Amino acid sequence: MGTFLDVCDAQSMQTFFSAAEEAFGPVDVLINNAGIEAGAKTYMMIDEDDWDSVIDTNLKSAWLMSRLYTERVIANQQPAGNIINVSSITDTRTIKGQFPYAVSKGGLTRMTEVLALEAPKYGIRVNALAPGYILTDVSRILLEADTAPEFVKGIPLRRFGEFEDLDGPLLLLASDASRYMNGAVVVVDGGHICASL
Repeated sequence: MGTFLDVCDAQSMQTFFSAAEEAFGPVDVLINNAGIEAGAKTYMMIDEDDWDSVIDTNLKSAWLMSRLYTERVIANQQPAGNIINVSSITDTRTIKGQFPYAVSKGGLTRMTEVLALEAPKYGIRVNALAPGYILTDVSRILLEADTAPEFVKGIPLRRFGEFEDLDGPLLLLASDASRYMNGAVVVVDGGHICASL
């Protein structure tokens, strides 16, 4: 499709939706997956730019994309729609130095629940995927640190996740196999949350 999407710019979002519809027709599923971190910083270490950047990218963009998507579903008279928010287990279980990332993901999970109450009016269901610690370029500093072997002991499956571990759960939420799921948060973390109870 070749269209660049800036999730912090409403006009870029509009352009992206228009290009997607022109290329493929009405959009069936919206996946809000944009996310950044401010680095390993506490609330005393970050500045306003860090806060604004993370909250705008991780949280505000999901609201704006969801609103624009809903407008498109209505305008196209689509019988149904589907929004998937990619949250994180840090929405409920976090560690020091994940501020404001954990705050944004906590907000995204609450947003999922409120949208699940409001969006069905337009034929749209809303769920979230909450990955645990997945080895990515963003998480590499933490997951490849000297403390990583001790950290992984807190995960019952004794390993960090890989991108492929998210394929099945994401396809479930995106397909009609989850047609009666709404407001659910599907955790994919190797049992990490269970180990912390």
